[in-house]
Amino acid sequence: MNRLLILFCLCLAVSPTLAQICKNSIQPIAPDTRYTVNGDGTITDKQTGLIWKQCSEGQSGADCTGGSAATYNWSGALQHAEGALFAGYSDWRLPNSKELASLVETSCYSPAINTTLFPNTATSGYWSSSPYANRSDYAWGVNFGNGYANAYDKSPYPYARLVRGGQALTFAPTASAGADRNVTEQRSVTLSGTGTDSDGTITSYSWAQAGGAPTATLTNANSATAGFTAPAVTADTILTFTLTVTDNDGNTATDSVDITVLSDADLDALPMVPITARPLPTAINSIPMATAGQRL
Repeated sequence: MNRLLILFCLCLAVSPTLAQICKNSIQPIAPDTRYTVNGDGTITDKQTGLIWKQCSEGQSGADCTGGSAATYNWSGALQHAEGALFAGYSDWRLPNSKELASLVETSCYSPAINTTLFPNTATSGYWSSSPYANRSDYAWGVNFGNGYANAYDKSPYPYARLVRGGQALTFAPTASAGADRNVTEQRSVTLSGTGTDSDGTITSYSWAQAGGAPTATLTNANSATAGFTAPAVTADTILTFTLTVTDNDGNTATDSVDITVLSDADLDALPMVPITARPLPTAINSIPMATAGQRL
């Protein structure tokens, strides 16, 4: 763990002034024409509507060579953003992971960003406001050395770039209600669903019956795993259930599953196949025995 931390700190120590390398064979996705220079140290992304500080936190000047890029732990970066006042605005914030990743220029690296609009960007990690769902002590960030999104330990010290306004870039989660299947009436049925979110966490689950009759009574309908007892039916009946998941940005996704309830009456109506008794085999005759009498 200490070795990994040392390597991480070495990565953060990379100079932000390394010469950028771009591939002419790759079409730029963040050209100058995508942005508007506002003349007050901010840049407007016309594609997303977001307004960015041109310099990393701690830098200043038209070319961001004044001062030096500051580093923060995750909570420190969040607190710094909340109190930031710049260009007459006080609603600056740390971008979420998708907003931050929208600055990546895939045709370049060292750094992977438009350096005309965002000069002197460090070729290292920058914090986002998005927590990492798999571990509470990690949060998402973007390494602008290579443009990759990474989950960083909240304790070390990446850089920060602030954003305000615009339409926040959030992505809908995905939901899975499981595979369709058959069950027998009056049997217990478990509905097992999952939800994933690429830029946040799933905050709620909700099961509901969307089709078919009779209506089943769901238990634990507000969890990933719900249940019900298959109702009595006079014929095979399809009941449809939907799972809706909601993420921490309020986005939702829905998936459905069909449960076919098989009627016992249908099973009783199956034709009976007569069983014909087979005759028992005839008795095997005993082998005759011969005797020559007693030896004299």
